[in-house]
Amino acid sequence: MKLRIRGKIILSYVIVILVTLIVSIMGIRADRKMTDDYMNLIERSLPVEAAIYRLRSQFIEKGLALRSYILTGAPAEIGKFRSIDEGIYQTMNQARALSQAAESLDSLELLADINERYNLLSEDVADLGESGLIEEAASFIADRGASILGEIDNTIEDWTQFIAYQNDHWITEAVA
Repeated sequence: MKLRIRGKIILSYVIVILVTLIVSIMGIRADRKMTDDYMNLIERSLPVEAAIYRLRSQFIEKGLALRSYILTGAPAEIGKFRSIDEGIYQTMNQARALSQAAESLDSLELLADINERYNLLSEDVADLGESGLIEEAASFIADRGASILGEIDNTIEDWTQFIAYQNDHWITEAVA
């Protein structure tokens, strides 16, 4: 069967349209996959990272409130310490709701345990401060408090490294 010139032109246009359509569909699918991977990064990772950094700053504020109590002896500082501690629990609950990875939940549980030990330490420091044993309270917090804050920093650092690894994985998937 011979095609006339008109048929050949129409057939070539149909082939070009089909190739264009196939390439467009492939591009749209790749774009959607990349968008989904970036949305994972934005919707799942960034809120968890924000909670991590909020926890880090709350722990620093909590340590400053305890040190301020030692320096001033003002009971309001212990109240501030407890108020910050409530904020830490709220932030942990938010992070728990946002976290889907088992490693993130493990880091949260570890931070909760460390926070409980820090709270027990603060009670001992407050008791020493109320007894007028300021030097002993300062020594107590310098020895034990520093190690607890170091554990908090290490746990948060490990957690942020996990999140960074997870982000890199999502970015690699989005680019691929």
